[in-house]
Amino acid sequence: MVSLVVPGISLTIARSSFNNVFSKVDFPAYGATDQDTYGTNLLEVMQFIFNHTTFDSSNELDQALLAAYKPLGVEPGKTFDPATDHIVIVSPDGPESDTTGGLLNGSKTPEPLVMRVGQAHRLRLINIHGDYRVLFTLESSGGLVEWRQLAKDGAAVATGLAGPQPARLLTGPGETADFELRPDSVGDLILNVGAPFAERPWKLALPIRVIPDSAP
Repeated sequence: MVSLVVPGISLTIARSSFNNVFSKVDFPAYGATDQDTYGTNLLEVMQFIFNHTTFDSSNELDQALLAAYKPLGVEPGKTFDPATDHIVIVSPDGPESDTTGGLLNGSKTPEPLVMRVGQAHRLRLINIHGDYRVLFTLESSGGLVEWRQLAKDGAAVATGLAGPQPARLLTGPGETADFELRPDSVGDLILNVGAPFAERPWKLALPIRVIPDSAP
């Protein structure tokens, strides 16, 4: 059974000074409902849970949970920084029988990502669209930029495959890939995501704003 590791406290302390006991714990933001959390920062929340949970190596359910989240980059002991770790999830826009397109982070018009020039940012691209192969391209006004692949389905790529490469990735259903992007100038980028081989091709865009490193 999965068990949360929490400080040992009495009921009296818990009732009278609950906030003081947990004041030093840096909880991640989460939605008012499960749907809010799943649609925004599920992986950040799950990383926090994994880092404060004891898993039994002999428990099948514990190990199945660890195996399910490992391809998404969530493992005990890791950290998640929403300022530099960016999640992009491609999903269907409706029930399978009615699907004609996709969603990016749950929306046809997703909120822009913000990156700082010169900083290393991690892009985790997740395709959970069950119908189509999905193409990702990351572009500036001058065409494709370059990124460096870090992982495939949760496993680090070999050193020889981790060099700079044009920012283009074709994925199948259930695939995940991580890339490092270090913007070298202030401006706007676009992450284009689409299904060019679908019977009715579709395409969505995720804006990326690159701001000065010194910006508030």
